[in-house]
Amino acid sequence: MTAQAQSGVFWRIVDESGAGPDSVTLVFQTPSETSNSMQLETDIVTAEYLSYIGKQHIDVAWTTEDSELLTILLQKQFPDRFDSEQGMHLDLGDEAIVDTLAVIAAARFGNAQDSTDWISERPWNTLQRSYEVGDMVALATDEGFCLGVLVELDAVEAQVVLLQWVDGQTAECEARLHELIRVYKADLLPDTFGHVMPVAGELVH
Repeated sequence: MTAQAQSGVFWRIVDESGAGPDSVTLVFQTPSETSNSMQLETDIVTAEYLSYIGKQHIDVAWTTEDSELLTILLQKQFPDRFDSEQGMHLDLGDEAIVDTLAVIAAARFGNAQDSTDWISERPWNTLQRSYEVGDMVALATDEGFCLGVLVELDAVEAQVVLLQWVDGQTAECEARLHELIRVYKADLLPDTFGHVMPVAGELVH
């Protein structure tokens, strides 16, 4: 199943429990038969201040910012498949595409969590680099490194949607998809760090 990127798309915030926060669904509307629209349920739960308690669902517009982030992510993650003039067909059966759309939902509706309690304060010797929205990055924890996608950046802080998590008991990477985390820009590490585990006493270059 495919859908044309950025065409006839809107968000649907669904009240599943009646108590909020609510889950986020992405709706792809067909040109002439809205009843046959395609819906993609995400694993994103809205921040409490965005919850619509008492309403079965509410539709929210797909914004220019959503389109810009989608374009950036598609360009960076699927450079061989993305055409800057013709766009890209989104295969909703492709897990990588579904994951990309969930990242956008997390960036738009997620409640950014403070990372102060679990980010490692250990200094890492690595080459300084500049980051852009859409880049894959790594974050250092006491148990290891986790990967994420950079979705917002300013001179001091950044917001990252996690693509994996480090289990504190086993020190192994596991999926904890699409948690929105707020970090300092200085905490960002190259994504290559996400493929190694720290060793006590080891200096990482």
